[in-house]
Amino acid sequence: MTEQFLEDRIGFGGDAQQPGSGNNQRARDYINLKLAARGFPIVGEEEDFPFLEMGKSLILNFQERLRMLEHHRCPVDEHITDWLGGFLDGTGVFAEGEPMLPDALVLERHGLARLLSLPSDSDKFESDIVSSFRTWQGVCHNPAKDRRTTKGVFHVSEGGLPIAADKLSVPRGTFAHMLKAALNPPEDL
Repeated sequence: MTEQFLEDRIGFGGDAQQPGSGNNQRARDYINLKLAARGFPIVGEEEDFPFLEMGKSLILNFQERLRMLEHHRCPVDEHITDWLGGFLDGTGVFAEGEPMLPDALVLERHGLARLLSLPSDSDKFESDIVSSFRTWQGVCHNPAKDRRTTKGVFHVSEGGLPIAADKLSVPRGTFAHMLKAALNPPEDL
């Protein structure tokens, strides 16, 4: 196989990365199709995307397959979930069967994460905790309180590997509460 063929297969070929290109609009259409198939809200009005109307029966079929595979995870996610379940067992933070990982949204083409990282109508986003902007290479996220070091502020959960002297240790329960909060962010975020 040629190098160009491989680049095209993973989405690096042609003008796929060019802002404002036709492929950029096709990528936005693709993202909306993917979001609709997962039952998430789309960006824009449904009538502006003819693919959604044309593919409605395919989307319904896909959603039924997702429903049937609701409790199935890929081997990596299953391994991580099993490890977290064992590590956090006894903390009482997660109920039996409560998810410890978010549902994966597979982005199988280069550039999709770059489009999904910011609002569809803007190349920047600002809040009280982060300012983000789109660059040619991707998206730059600048936290409002960037300490530039982790000395004394990087916490490591007890019960695993040895903890370096410049890090703070926290009980497993603290990690469990932090994980649960991360999986259930406030509505305004």
